[in-house]
This record gives sequence, C-alpha cells and structure tokens, in this order.
Amino acid sequence: VELTDNLVLIHICLMFGWTASPYIFNVISEALRYEFRKRLICAASDIFVDDLMMICLRRHRLQNIQIAGDIIRGLMGKNAVADHKTEWGRRVEMLGWVMDLDRAIVSIARRNHLKALYGFYSVDTLRPVPCRELQRLASWASRYSTVCRHMRPFSSSLHGCYKGIDGNKSALM
Repeated sequence: VELTDNLVLIHICLMFGWTASPYIFNVISEALRYEFRKRLICAASDIFVDDLMMICLRRHRLQNIQIAGDIIRGLMGKNAVADHKTEWGRRVEMLGWVMDLDRAIVSIARRNHLKALYGFYSVDTLRPVPCRELQRLASWASRYSTVCRHMRPFSSSLHGCYKGIDGNKSALM
C-alpha cells in the first residue's frame, strides 16, 4: 500500500474484510489454480480469496481433499488449512450460495435470502435513505438478479439513486 512521503506498507497477512484482499490474494489463487489443474484427480476446482471449491467423483473426494490441502500448506504454511471447515456432499452451502447437484441448481442460501428480504423491507421510503444503505441494497439486487431475474430493473434503479451522492449523505428513493 503506497503511503505519503514515498513510504510503502507491505502487509504480511491480509485483514478480514479489506476491499483489496481479493485482488492481492489473486496472485496466490492463480498459483494454487495452476497446481490444482496439474495434480487433482478428475476434478474441477476454483478458489475465491480463501475459499476452495472442488467438484469431483465421490471416489476421488478424500484423495483430492488431501492433495489440495498439501498444495495449500506447501505454499502458505502448515496452518493454512482449517480442516474442520471442510465440507462435502451433493448439496453444499458456500459463499452465500447453495449448490445442489441432485436438483442441478445454484440458489441463494437461506440466511442470505432472509437478510436481503429484511434489508429491502426495512427501508423507510418516505425518508431519505443513507447512501451506504442504497449501495448495500443495489449490491444485493445485482448479485441476486442472477437467480431472480425480476430484480434486474431494480438493480440499475438502485445504483442510479446514489450516483453522484457523497457516501455520507442520504437520497430519496
């Protein structure tokens, strides 16, 4: 991170929730993707920041989990994998989404669905709405319009509501 007076700050570890983390971590992700492509058995995989997802035949599952863990530990150290967080199954919740192989669908996780519904229904449209709240609503609308197409028109309208407004101010919806 570039600072003033020609100083540079180099993070030894990433901060949770830091906006630039996905971009910084992408260098590591690309190295992991390369190794996964070479060494995993009959598997498709991807990584988003610090979450690995993999699809493979059931009979290769345990071996692929071991291989992926070894690759990650080899690159980032012995404590880089939280084995207790490893999940597998034909229906898995990940990154706020539910992936269901039996029904062949990807859908919004129940918790995220309820959180977004509560967020939309709790807005008082008769009063100015804080810019940050509009941005959060617009983000949900954009993200979830991939599975609920009826939200697409609202997404662009919500983004338009806060355009040109200072982040600390409010706008009328």
